[in-house]
Formats: sequence, structure tokens, C-alpha cells
Amino acid sequence: MKHQETSDLVEALRALGEPTRLRILDVLSVGELTVSELCEILAMSQPRISRHLRILSDNGLLIRHAEGSWVFYRHASSAHSQTLISTVLSLYPNGDLQRARDKQSLRRVQQKSIEKARNYFRRMARSWDSVQQLYVPEKEIEQAIRNILSELDDYRLIDMGTGTGRILELLAGDASEGIGIDSSVEMLAIARSKLLQRQLGHCRLLRQDLTDTTLPEGCADVVILHHVLHYLDEPGSAITESARLLAPSGMIVIVDFAPHELESLRHDHSHRRLGYRDSEIRRWCEAAGLQRFSAQHLAMDQSTSTSSLTAVLWSAYKSHRRRGTRKAA
Repeated sequence: MKHQETSDLVEALRALGEPTRLRILDVLSVGELTVSELCEILAMSQPRISRHLRILSDNGLLIRHAEGSWVFYRHASSAHSQTLISTVLSLYPNGDLQRARDKQSLRRVQQKSIEKARNYFRRMARSWDSVQQLYVPEKEIEQAIRNILSELDDYRLIDMGTGTGRILELLAGDASEGIGIDSSVEMLAIARSKLLQRQLGHCRLLRQDLTDTTLPEGCADVVILHHVLHYLDEPGSAITESARLLAPSGMIVIVDFAPHELESLRHDHSHRRLGYRDSEIRRWCEAAGLQRFSAQHLAMDQSTSTSSLTAVLWSAYKSHRRRGTRKAA
């Protein structure tokens, strides 16, 4: 090991050699959290938590991501940092009372976030007009989805975060089987009524966690996450679970927004994240074993709107070959 690498390791170990910083690292094992959430979980002031976060970040153990007025922290992604973090946390006794209290506090914070999103869905289940006016018409996005799937037919489809079931409606004619997954009872009730009205008997709905479904591995040819990621605490986990559900030649399609600064979507519409960079989605896809990543940006005409959003359609494949029967020319 080179002298600089040795020095960096020693400094990283020093950074970890403090109870609060160990607790922070342990709590962040679930994924990224905001500074205020960490303050609530650890029951400490923001200046104190911020000082510890800075030390961990300076030593390459955490990554800081500022988004609007919120700041997120997560574990560093380098192999060296991941190995060091996992090794240290493996030595943290599971029976430690403080660790148990932190996990209990974490569950309370996560439940607040979940309830906030659920309450929003209850209020907004039938009304999306105010948000939809901020980006290109959904029909344009839907056509882009159909175009990217145009060479496939008779495929098994999973719609993650199905909401009102629109994607199942859109693609039911080309899918041999469709499964819509959502955690909202209200949304599933609306989707179910739509499927019944359209007599789409080959489509079904499940109330499950998008990051941890009970569906078997490799059960889908196409998985779609349409305007879902910005609501989630752990979007990377949803992509990982989607990749698990894909057959060896399956395809994932993700629709969401490019980075923006419309804080009103966070406060008024419970958006957890204000858009995603292509590089961020690519990183999650590649970490999940997906390849042939691509991005298609659908921007509003700036002459008609000064505060518009750019919708993005990202896609990637489980392997170089896609499943499904090619449509006849």
C-alpha cells in the first residue's frame, strides 16, 4: 500500500472512531437521508450533526448531495469505502441498545415520509392537472414509451407504482400479462375500476412495496417506473428490485424529471426529489446489472412556459437481447 493510501486509511479510521459518526454511518445503511432527518433520528442539534457529517464526507465515507433547500447524505460508492464501511458496521453489536433505539427512530421517520405520500395520494388521486401543466403532455410521453417498445409484442409487463393504472391501460394490447404494483389502496381502487371497465382480464394489481415485492425473479420482460422515483425514499432500491424482476433479456423504462428547482412540488405535492441527473439513473441501473443505458429528454416549449419541467425517459436492458416476439412488418 502506498504511503498516501495508508495515510487516507488512517484518517478514515480516525473519522470512524467516534460513537456519533458510527451511528450516522449505521443509519445511512438504509439509503440517503436529509440532515434534518438525521437530527431527528439521532436526537441531536443540526450544528452537531453537520460537523460529524463534514468529517465523514471529508474522509471519503459519505457523499453529500444538495437539492434545492434540502441536503442528502449517503454512503460513498467507491469499492474501497464500501469495504471499509461494511467491515466496520459488521463489528457494531446488533444487541447494542443505542443502535436499537436509532433503528426505532429511523422507522418512525420513514413512516412519516410514507404517510405524507399516502395522504397526498388520497387528496390527489383524481386531480393531477396542476402538475401536468408543467411538462409536455402525457400523450407525448406515452407515445415515447410505445416507440421504445415498438419492436416487442406479447411481453410480460410490470408497472411499478401503477397509480391509476394508466400504463397498464396504454400497453395492455401488446402485453400477454400485466401486473400493476402500488402501496396506495386508493390508487389501486381507481386502477381496478379502470381495468374492469376496459375488460383487461390479463392485467392484475398487487398492493406491495416497490422496493421489495414478493414476485419471483425474472418474471417480466418489461418493467416500467412512470413518475414514481421522485416519491421514493430509496429510488435506487426500486430500480434494483425492478432489475431483479426482469428476465435475462428484459428491459426497464423509467420516466421522471430532469433536475429542477420547483420547491412547490416538494411542499405541495410531496415530491421527495426534485428530478434526477442522467448520471444518477445510469449509476443505479449499472449497479443493478443493467446495460445499454439511454436517455430521451422531452422539454416543454420555453416560449409557452417559463417554469417548465423536462420529462426524461431512461431505458436499459438486462442483456443485449430483448425478450418478446417481434411484431410482423
